[in-house]
Amino acid sequence: MSFLKTKHIFILSGLTILFVMDYFSQLEIFSVIPKKPIVIFILILLVISFLPIKQSNSNALDEFKWHAFLVGYIILTIIVMQLLGGESSSGISFNNGFVWLVLLITVWELRSKWRKVKQGTAVKEN
Repeated sequence: MSFLKTKHIFILSGLTILFVMDYFSQLEIFSVIPKKPIVIFILILLVISFLPIKQSNSNALDEFKWHAFLVGYIILTIIVMQLLGGESSSGISFNNGFVWLVLLITVWELRSKWRKVKQGTAVKEN
């Protein structure tokens, strides 16, 4: 997983916290810890993740791997949250048709990016 960078880990951490807050909003920890500090913490994580950090040689294949990993992570997180008995308070679940529509569009986009990666690899080999 060499395509994962520090900023990607910040993004995944923020997403995970948001999913836990959404699916398990009834947990006592969220009544003890006010939501404002959690939201501020997540915003700080997101700002840090979008800061321009010294770019290493990022290529199209690494970007494709990151996008595919992110989509898979979100899908897996939704599945795990539902298996743990959580219920989304915002409606993010596989019972929602809009989630399926977004998922189909994302898979189509990933397929398109994969074609571009393959074409770029073929051009470099020739």
